[in-house]
Amino acid sequence: MTQQPTRRIEGSSFAALGWHIVERKLGERWLNRGGGRAGYTSIVNVNLRRQRGVVVLSKLGNARKLAENVSQLDRDLRKNLEALP
Repeated sequence: MTQQPTRRIEGSSFAALGWHIVERKLGERWLNRGGGRAGYTSIVNVNLRRQRGVVVLSKLGNARKLAENVSQLDRDLRKNLEALP
């Protein structure tokens, strides 16, 4: 059920039981979940078709600027992962 969209967020992004579903290039679907609490930040992204994922765990704190750095790291890792055959 985590992969069944329950509502559209915007464009090709949907929500499903706490997960975000994003339709990416070539019809690839990614599941995304992120959060932070008491000095920790985490992001999980899974490419369902390729069965690959990115997990970023950080103890940098959840201050806005540090969380942005963790998000940028996640985006860079996903970009590299998408470039793989």
